[in-house]
Amino acid sequence: MKISCRKFSGISLKFVLFTLFLLPLNVISQQLLSYEQNIPIESGKKKKVIKDVNEWLTSQSTLSMKQSGKEDEFLMDGSFVFENPVKYEASATYSRMYASQTNGKISYEVTIQVKDDHLAFKVGKFKHIPAAKGDKIEFGQLTSSDVAPENLKLDYDAVWCDKVWQSMKKMAEENSTKLFGQLPANLMTSR
Repeated sequence: MKISCRKFSGISLKFVLFTLFLLPLNVISQQLLSYEQNIPIESGKKKKVIKDVNEWLTSQSTLSMKQSGKEDEFLMDGSFVFENPVKYEASATYSRMYASQTNGKISYEVTIQVKDDHLAFKVGKFKHIPAAKGDKIEFGQLTSSDVAPENLKLDYDAVWCDKVWQSMKKMAEENSTKLFGQLPANLMTSR
């Protein structure tokens, strides 16, 4: 009895191609979470606004400057502390353990572009980074999806994962709103 390797390898090849090309499209198709605000500035004062934005950014202790290569564009990295507020209801022991495995920070990127009549202010590329030394529960890049990444929901309680995911997204929105509100009033014509 002879087994045909052609048919078997054809099926395997199709599976490998499906896995390599189609499954990542699902992840790519989700939009990374970001918040944007366009803030009007006085027209004709672009150079002064660039100077003022640069001074304001260098005074921010929560942000670190990156090179953008453009005079009218500023790139910064920032982060905020993430303390997991979600309790795992089934077990107090697991709840403490899961909290310690998810606590850490959420990093993000800030981009400010100074246009002729407005500032394009964007906060995005949020990423969960747990601080645990041993086992970690890492949620990774925050996206526009309403539910947590499926790979986590296979290993942990799906409802708990979704609640943690929503709390991360809420904190990202709150921190973005706070950052938008910190811009000095002299940089814009109106808020």
